[in-house]
Amino acid sequence: MVVFDPSDLADQAQSLVPPDSPLFTTGVPDKLGDAYAATEELGLVQRRGGPFVRFGMSGHLYLICLDPSTGEVIRVLLYSDAPPTPVNASLEMFVQCVQAANDGAGREELRAIDETTAERAGFWAEVFA
Repeated sequence: MVVFDPSDLADQAQSLVPPDSPLFTTGVPDKLGDAYAATEELGLVQRRGGPFVRFGMSGHLYLICLDPSTGEVIRVLLYSDAPPTPVNASLEMFVQCVQAANDGAGREELRAIDETTAERAGFWAEVFA
C-alpha cells in the first residue's frame, strides 16, 4: 500500500482532500498488473470538471484521480480535455476492487463491491479484456 503525505499537495489544494482520507491513512494499492500503478506523490490536475487529485497512472495515457467534489475515482486522459471516465464510486471501493482483483477476483465479484465496475467500456472493462 502507498500512503501519501498531505504536504504533497500545494497549500491551496490540501483543503480538497480531508485529512482522514484513505490517501493519507490506509493508502492505496501500489499496483494492479499493467493496468494501474500508484504514483510516488499526489498531484493536482486542472481539467474541465476539476480540479482532480492524481494518485496513480493507468498505462502511459491515463491518470487515476480522486474527484474531490464527488468522492469518485476517475480516469483522466493525458494531453486531452476529454471528460473523465468513472473507475469507482469512491476511493474506498477502488481500494477494495484493486485488492480483490489482485487476489484473483473476477468481474462479477467486483460488481458486488461496486456497480461502477460493470461499465462496458473504461478502466475495469480493459482490466478484464
